[in-house]
Amino acid sequence: MVFRPSSLWWSFPSKAEETESKASMMPRPAAVPDILPPATADTSSDTEDESERPRGPNLLDLPLEIRLQIYHWLLLLGPLKHAQLAPWYPTPTYSAYYVGLVQPSRSDSDDEAESSISTPPAPKLLCPDRPVCGLPTALLRASKQIYEEAREIPFSENEFVFVNWFSSGLWAARAFTRPLAQWQKDATRYIRIELLARDFTGAGLQEWVALCEAWSVNLRGLRIKILIGGGIIEPAVSFAELNGTPESDAVNIFCDPEPRPAWIREGLDKLRSISTIEVELASLDWDGDKKIQWCAALERMLDADADRQQKVKVLCVSKLPTAALDAACMCSSLGGVAHSGSAHKNGRV
Repeated sequence: MVFRPSSLWWSFPSKAEETESKASMMPRPAAVPDILPPATADTSSDTEDESERPRGPNLLDLPLEIRLQIYHWLLLLGPLKHAQLAPWYPTPTYSAYYVGLVQPSRSDSDDEAESSISTPPAPKLLCPDRPVCGLPTALLRASKQIYEEAREIPFSENEFVFVNWFSSGLWAARAFTRPLAQWQKDATRYIRIELLARDFTGAGLQEWVALCEAWSVNLRGLRIKILIGGGIIEPAVSFAELNGTPESDAVNIFCDPEPRPAWIREGLDKLRSISTIEVELASLDWDGDKKIQWCAALERMLDADADRQQKVKVLCVSKLPTAALDAACMCSSLGGVAHSGSAHKNGRV
């Protein structure tokens, strides 16, 4: 008799049958009641066109004037900070630089003359509270249209300040201006710079001429401080001691209108759009009347240029003392004018 496994009535269960058998032995969970309401048959929201749905206001849908105002507000939200030039050297802190007109000396005869003759209104000074800020790059990268509209705002609204720090402000201005694109140079409108009188001679003269060439298209207001007599912060020697030196010859413009020094003839004359120049002269032996006379001579020299389309206003100014600034803050808190001294009466542009 032959033994055949296929003839046996029993066999091992398959894996699927074993799993199904175990599952049938487990207790079944109770039915979960249906607590949600039945779905409606309305499917109109699925077929609604996305373009027909109401949307919020788009920046580019606003008028251009409103967009420019928004860009200006964004500019004010990004004040710039000075870089750390050296770990052991204090970092300069920026603050608004307030000046007032230098007043000529007065005599009793002048008071009697003014009582009978009405005095003309004082000229307006440039605004010292212009921003020193930057736009966020995310805004400029949002779209090509926004970039074209906003890219010039930091150059047209800001006042670029170059002070004597380590060296003359002339070299700081050249280091900043040299790598700029041409449209950035053309959009620059307001500058405050501190110079040494010797910057108008030698290699400094070439840099000054290059700066004026870079700002020649659209610069409107220039605030310039000139230190006569060496030194970075304060003059070291009097103007009389400089007699016969190139520095003395460069700033001695009292015999006008000719000859005009090269820093005027080849430099300031290139500023075709300039309307106001505020000059602060730091000298050990010049009084207010001497400084006013110097600024008047500079104005006549600039107006002697026949190619100039508009008259240049040169104002002789000096930094307001701390007491005047404190009085200005008090006046501002009471709702008055925000500037004291000469700035009260002159206003700002």
